[in-house]
Amino acid sequence: MYRSFYQLTHKPFQISTDPGFLWLGENHKEALANLTYGLREGNGFVVLTGDVGTGKTTLVNALLASLDSDVLVANITHPKLDATEFLRKVVRTFDPSASFNGKADMLLFLEDFLRSRYAEGRRVLLVIDEAHRLSVDLLEEVRLWSNMEHLGQRLINIFFVGQSELKELLASSACLALRQRIVLFHHLQSLSESEVRQYVAHRLGVAGTQRRLFSQAALRQIWKLSGGYPRRVNIICDRALLTGYVKAISVIDAETVLECAREIGVLDPKAPPLERIRGVGDTLRRRFKQAAVVHGLKGRLAEMGRRLRTSGVRIVEGVRSQTEQTGHALAEQYHRVRPAWKGLVLMTGLVAGGLALLVFWLTGMERSAPTFPSHPTAADEIDEAKPYLLSQVERLKPFVEFKNGSPIALVVPDTPMALSAHDQKEKFTDDTASVQVDGPSTLEFASAALGQSDYQTAIELIEADPDRAADLDIRTRSLYAQALLGRAEQIMTQSPQAAQQLVSTAIEADPGRADAYAILGKLHTLSKAYALAIEAYRQAVAIDSEQSDALFNLGYIYASTGMLADAETALRRVVVLKPAYLDKALFNLAVVHHKQGKTGESIEALERALAIDPENEKARIYLRQLKEAPP
Repeated sequence: MYRSFYQLTHKPFQISTDPGFLWLGENHKEALANLTYGLREGNGFVVLTGDVGTGKTTLVNALLASLDSDVLVANITHPKLDATEFLRKVVRTFDPSASFNGKADMLLFLEDFLRSRYAEGRRVLLVIDEAHRLSVDLLEEVRLWSNMEHLGQRLINIFFVGQSELKELLASSACLALRQRIVLFHHLQSLSESEVRQYVAHRLGVAGTQRRLFSQAALRQIWKLSGGYPRRVNIICDRALLTGYVKAISVIDAETVLECAREIGVLDPKAPPLERIRGVGDTLRRRFKQAAVVHGLKGRLAEMGRRLRTSGVRIVEGVRSQTEQTGHALAEQYHRVRPAWKGLVLMTGLVAGGLALLVFWLTGMERSAPTFPSHPTAADEIDEAKPYLLSQVERLKPFVEFKNGSPIALVVPDTPMALSAHDQKEKFTDDTASVQVDGPSTLEFASAALGQSDYQTAIELIEADPDRAADLDIRTRSLYAQALLGRAEQIMTQSPQAAQQLVSTAIEADPGRADAYAILGKLHTLSKAYALAIEAYRQAVAIDSEQSDALFNLGYIYASTGMLADAETALRRVVVLKPAYLDKALFNLAVVHHKQGKTGESIEALERALAIDPENEKARIYLRQLKEAPP
């Protein structure tokens, strides 16, 4: 209905899983790589979980569409059956014409079928969608199918795809045996705000338009209301385009998105209008960032206070000295001149006093005209400077708490601070003086935090710096990436997903960092996404051929996955680079040599490892076993 109005060739936001509209975020790419790797290796079960609408089925369909004819697939989408009926459904999927007399007959047929396909060099894949609906008994039945092997190679690959409840089911004690055979596990996350924007733009592009049909505010509302789930994004966008067509709106705004969300039940119509709380999250984030900026300004504010006080005393001293000299000169003339000239001298004194008053008025100080021949005391000068200094204290109060004229604590206001361009330039001007503060920049504070391994503070300071340009300069990009990578290494074991996001941001900020790809490889290795880990380590080595850590880990993964020739090449390169762990690299190289039947080279590598570290007990035992083994 709305396609002609928006000049679309297809409906861009259909709920059906059309591979032509496939768009993969980083998490979805990783999931697809895991599925592909699991199928290639065929060493156990592969599990893919995710909340409703995260795109599990779309991802599986994309995998199946990419397979060639050498892979036979049974895709079971309604697994709520008993064990016998489920087995019948599987074997009938492989051979619709087959007939059976019972369960034993079906199992014999399945095993013969798998052995025949293996002999032909073909692989068999069973995908069980909605696997969270399986009973424990049926899961155990499926586990037993994995015992069908030939020469240690499993004859069937089995993928479990289901909602988050599947994780809880597999974690139960009843599924212990099955859980031990799972080689890859991936949980799909929802899309981030930037990914939702890319997702919408991609689907519109496939549907035939490059026009911007949704405003930025509308896209943000779509992300918030959908939670980043692709299916919900599709539902909201489809309804918004329909409403836009009815109202003849060329670009969908946030109000239209909110209206549609209420109509389709995504937003509770009885809930308070979102307009009342719109921007609260943005305000809170802005306040946190401003607090970080104020934290960075703390040292500069202290320096500003010292300079202002010094400036005030300097002005008082200058005016006092000038007034004293004028007073002494006038007094001396007054006592020397003849009485006839007293009136003229008196007139001169009055004019000088007026000029002095004018000077004080121009400098903003409230001070009475001096009396002669008495002179102001130090206490008088302090009292007279107080209004000036107090005015500066008042000016600094929103930022810093002062005690005895010195800043003692940082004060974060209860309301968001609006730092003006005047304040951001660090130029503070009053009626008496203009003081240019040349203290450390926010970037220098971030560098100091980085030097203390306080990576999170460094990140926040750089991201919140109001002086930071939209496009970071080279130095800032490098510093930002270094802070992101440091923080990623700190949290990679506790929060691998968050660490991966930090590394991705670092790569975006500074794409030429080999260490970023090396850390990314470690994260993929921790999640057993070996295909992605290999790709990341290769990228690290491509950028820096002397990345010994990346080469060592690459060699280890190659060896673990049976790619012995590649493992040997990587580990030989590590040995040439001579890292601090050279003995460990030689040990791994010896293992690879031994698996390739190169016993002599294996012994040589072990002897070199022991020459470096005579206390390497693993190398000693391994060497003894090789030398004592019969030829």
